[in-house]
Amino acid sequence: MLRGTGLAERMRRGEYRPLTLEEGVRRTARVMELFGEAPDIRIIRVGLHPSRSLEEKLLAGPYHPAFRELCEGELMLSRLLRQIGNGDLSGRTVTVAAAPGELSRMLGQKRCNAAEIERRGARLRVVERAGRPPLSPLLLSIT
Repeated sequence: MLRGTGLAERMRRGEYRPLTLEEGVRRTARVMELFGEAPDIRIIRVGLHPSRSLEEKLLAGPYHPAFRELCEGELMLSRLLRQIGNGDLSGRTVTVAAAPGELSRMLGQKRCNAAEIERRGARLRVVERAGRPPLSPLLLSIT
């Protein structure tokens, strides 16, 4: 939300609560998954173009200069977790294949996806595999 807008005034009066960055990333990742499955919808831009003037006017809300990358990382993690399920991961290694160039998205920004797998007791190992569709991790093994 930007200073000097109607929404900023509504927030000041307590009538509006902006999303946190985490809420914005989770919601946007879900929408990207829905739209990404539609053959006639192409996602062109996610988030706002970072600029000095934007950052000077920014008051609150889910802004990050790499917002799309955060959302894609969240999408990769949620897809991987669906494949893993709720099994015990204690002391195990989760090996995942990702498309070439998607290592950082699979690990997550500042390794947050790897940290989530570690929080579940396992180590995340990512291998690049040609022919994998973008944003589509493939669980290879849990050893």
